[in-house]
Amino acid sequence: MGLKEAKNIALKEINNENGVIVDYELEGTWNKYIHHDFDIQLDNEKREVKVDAKTGDIVEIESKENNHKIADYDKYIGFDKAIDIALDNIKDKNDIITELDLENHNKGAYYKVEVRTEKREYDIKIDAENGKVIYKE
Repeated sequence: MGLKEAKNIALKEINNENGVIVDYELEGTWNKYIHHDFDIQLDNEKREVKVDAKTGDIVEIESKENNHKIADYDKYIGFDKAIDIALDNIKDKNDIITELDLENHNKGAYYKVEVRTEKREYDIKIDAENGKVIYKE
C-alpha cells in the first residue's frame, strides 16, 4: 500500500481530515515494509496512527496531549507539498519516502525527508515556509 492511501486511512481513522502530519516513518526494510507510522497534530493533541503496509488495517493509535493548535502549522507548506518537492529532487526511479519529519517547529522550521531507492538513500531538508531545498545528500 502506498503512502497516499495510508495517509488517507490514518486521517479518516481519527475523523479529522484537517489534522497536520508532523512526523511520518515507513517501518521495515526495502520491499518488506511493515507499517506506515503517522504523528498527526490536532488541537491540543498529537495522535500516532500506525497503518499496516499490506492490508491498510489500523495497527495502533496513541494520543498525547500538548498545547499546539492546527492553526500553528498554517504557515508551512505541508506534508504533501514537502513530499512533492523531495521527489522532484530525486532522479532515480522506484523511490520510496521512508521518513518525513517537521523539525524545529518553533524556530527555523524545516522538513527532513528520507527517500530510498533500490541503490541509494537520500536525505533532503526543505524550508517549511518557502519550500526551498536547504540540503540534499
